[in-house]
Amino acid sequence: WTLLLKNGDTLVLHVQILLRLQPEMTLSYETTPLSTMEELQAAIDEAVKEMDEETILNITLAPIIYQGVLVLNGDYIVITGTEGDGVSTTIEGTMIYETENDARCVIEGVSFQGNKTQTGIVAKGPVLYSNGSIDGYDVGIKTEDGGLAALNHATVSHCRIGIYFNSKTCPIKADYIWDVSFAGNEKAILFEHLPRTDVFYMMETTCEGNGTDIENLTGVKIADSY
Repeated sequence: WTLLLKNGDTLVLHVQILLRLQPEMTLSYETTPLSTMEELQAAIDEAVKEMDEETILNITLAPIIYQGVLVLNGDYIVITGTEGDGVSTTIEGTMIYETENDARCVIEGVSFQGNKTQTGIVAKGPVLYSNGSIDGYDVGIKTEDGGLAALNHATVSHCRIGIYFNSKTCPIKADYIWDVSFAGNEKAILFEHLPRTDVFYMMETTCEGNGTDIENLTGVKIADSY
């Protein structure tokens, strides 16, 4: 559009906001058997069958250690960890998230513990991770096409690569790491591909004792503030 205006002309813009309720489904260890990775996977798979693309699936995990691989093939999923008896929700293994829609997976309060050979989180869709630690992986978080990773209030430590950004496409934009500590990694962050952004923000983030803090193979600028 090209608008040609003369002095004194008036341009009036109207904005229409449509509000609607967003349906939710809930899975909680207090009401659903979620005491093993197998039970958790089965419960999520069953819930996803009943969801449409507008439904949010809220999952509250038990304060235990889950071992194995968890595959999330859904839309909007929120996973929340808990604490109890000196134990917090921990995954010893891999979580894979993939979606074909404009959705995301929010992971809060869940720690990941690796054995140096695995990838902690494989983001084939947008993943927002907060309030947890990722330790001892070959790759802590890896983004693949369709995915991204945004982190805040977290620790990434003792990995070969802490976060590996390697996604060329993503339906949404989330271009930040905020209040994250990278410690004792061979390489803290590897930027190979970053979709939908010219600037990536690393705010209040610290790097200590890493072999390499940041390797940036993209043309994207790294900034420490908006």
